[in-house]
Amino acid sequence: MFRRRFTPQSGRKKRDVLTPLQVIGRGAVAGYAGMAAMVAALPVAKVIRNEDSQRLPLWSNTPPAARVARRVIEGVAHRDVSRQNADQLNYVMHGLYAPALGAAYAVVEASGKRRPLRHGLLFGGSVWCLRLALLPGLDLGSPFWDRSLRWNLVDASLHLGFGVAVAYAYKFLEDRADETAPDPAP
Repeated sequence: MFRRRFTPQSGRKKRDVLTPLQVIGRGAVAGYAGMAAMVAALPVAKVIRNEDSQRLPLWSNTPPAARVARRVIEGVAHRDVSRQNADQLNYVMHGLYAPALGAAYAVVEASGKRRPLRHGLLFGGSVWCLRLALLPGLDLGSPFWDRSLRWNLVDASLHLGFGVAVAYAYKFLEDRADETAPDPAP
């Protein structure tokens, strides 16, 4: 399942079998790289959206990931969560599911051809569609038609950027491993 076919024409002659744990581990690291790219883009996205999280006093106006964390903390730990912690909770939640999404990407990517730009855009678009489908259903976000076109375009761009960053990070990790792997026995 996780076998790569490297041909002499492609210049690859190193390792041709990856263990599932290697694939998942690299995917998790790639997921963190995607999260880092998304976090780096968030300040620009907030400016484009004309959004200031500090002036949004209600939990209903906070990012959905922060509301998920709030539900978990209040439901499991029976502790009240201050609205002032919403941004930190948002990052923590993204930090929890970004590596899981990266691992899922890696499992699919390891079983086929590497096309990071194409696959990254498809992956990021899939993550965005998953967000659009799940969050309104869980009463954690409004449907996309209730948001402005600008908001939807920025949100889609963030998720597409996440997907491309995951794809290229995974490719980098695989290429790096190929460079350091011992030559197989003849």
